[in-house]
Amino acid sequence: ASFYLNKANDELNSVIEQYNLYATRDLQSLQYRKALVSYCAILRLLHNFTESAQYKETKKKIEEISKILEIENSENSCH
Repeated sequence: ASFYLNKANDELNSVIEQYNLYATRDLQSLQYRKALVSYCAILRLLHNFTESAQYKETKKKIEEISKILEIENSENSCH
Protein backbone atom coordinates (compact mmCIF):
# COMPACT_ATOMS: atom_id res chain seq x y z
CA ALA A 1 0.00 0.00 0.00
CA SER A 2 2.83 2.41 0.81
CA PHE A 3 4.31 1.82 -2.64
CA TYR A 4 1.09 2.98 -4.32
CA LEU A 5 0.75 5.91 -1.93
CA ASN A 6 4.27 7.07 -2.80
CA LYS A 7 3.55 6.58 -6.49
CA ALA A 8 0.37 8.66 -6.22
CA ASN A 9 2.22 11.41 -4.32
CA ASP A 10 4.96 11.47 -6.95
CA GLU A 11 2.37 11.80 -9.71
CA LEU A 12 0.56 14.58 -7.84
CA ASN A 13 3.82 16.47 -7.34
CA SER A 14 4.66 16.04 -11.01
CA VAL A 15 1.31 17.49 -12.11
CA ILE A 16 1.64 20.38 -9.67
CA GLU A 17 5.14 21.13 -10.93
CA GLN A 18 3.84 21.19 -14.51
CA TYR A 19 1.10 23.67 -13.57
CA ASN A 20 3.71 25.80 -11.78
CA LEU A 21 5.82 25.85 -14.93
CA TYR A 22 2.81 26.93 -16.99
CA ALA A 23 1.95 29.66 -14.50
CA THR A 24 5.51 30.96 -14.35
CA ARG A 25 5.70 31.08 -18.14
CA ASP A 26 2.39 32.91 -18.33
CA LEU A 27 3.42 35.42 -15.65
CA GLN A 28 6.64 36.16 -17.51
CA SER A 29 4.65 36.89 -20.66
CA LEU A 30 2.15 38.99 -18.66
CA GLN A 31 -0.72 36.60 -19.32
CA TYR A 32 -2.14 36.89 -15.84
CA ARG A 33 -5.47 35.20 -16.49
CA LYS A 34 -3.79 32.10 -17.88
CA ALA A 35 -1.47 32.01 -14.87
CA LEU A 36 -4.49 32.33 -12.61
CA VAL A 37 -6.10 29.30 -14.27
CA SER A 38 -2.96 27.22 -13.62
CA TYR A 39 -2.77 28.29 -9.99
CA CYS A 40 -6.46 27.53 -9.51
CA ALA A 41 -5.85 24.04 -10.88
CA ILE A 42 -3.15 23.56 -8.25
CA LEU A 43 -5.54 24.64 -5.51
CA ARG A 44 -8.12 22.14 -6.71
CA LEU A 45 -5.51 19.38 -6.62
CA LEU A 46 -4.48 20.35 -3.09
CA HIS A 47 -7.96 20.99 -1.69
CA ASN A 48 -7.43 18.31 0.99
CA PHE A 49 -4.06 19.76 2.01
CA THR A 50 -4.94 23.33 2.96
CA GLU A 51 -2.21 23.43 5.61
CA SER A 52 0.58 22.52 3.18
CA ALA A 53 3.20 25.06 2.18
CA GLN A 54 2.39 24.51 -1.51
CA TYR A 55 -1.27 25.32 -0.95
CA LYS A 56 -0.49 28.48 1.03
CA GLU A 57 2.08 29.69 -1.50
CA THR A 58 -0.30 29.10 -4.39
CA LYS A 59 -3.09 30.94 -2.58
CA LYS A 60 -0.72 33.89 -2.03
CA LYS A 61 0.17 33.97 -5.74
CA ILE A 62 -3.52 33.94 -6.66
CA GLU A 63 -4.14 36.90 -4.36
CA GLU A 64 -1.24 38.81 -5.98
CA ILE A 65 -2.56 38.16 -9.48
CA SER A 66 -6.08 39.09 -8.39
CA LYS A 67 -4.75 42.46 -7.21
CA ILE A 68 -3.00 43.01 -10.54
CA LEU A 69 -6.17 42.15 -12.45
CA GLU A 70 -8.28 44.10 -9.94
CA ILE A 71 -10.41 41.05 -9.24
CA GLU A 72 -12.05 40.70 -5.87
CA ASN A 73 -11.75 37.32 -4.19
CA SER A 74 -15.45 36.65 -4.68
CA GLU A 75 -14.97 37.10 -8.45
CA ASN A 76 -11.97 34.82 -8.50
CA SER A 77 -12.43 31.72 -10.67
CA CYS A 78 -10.99 29.49 -7.94
CA HIS A 79 -13.98 29.88 -5.67
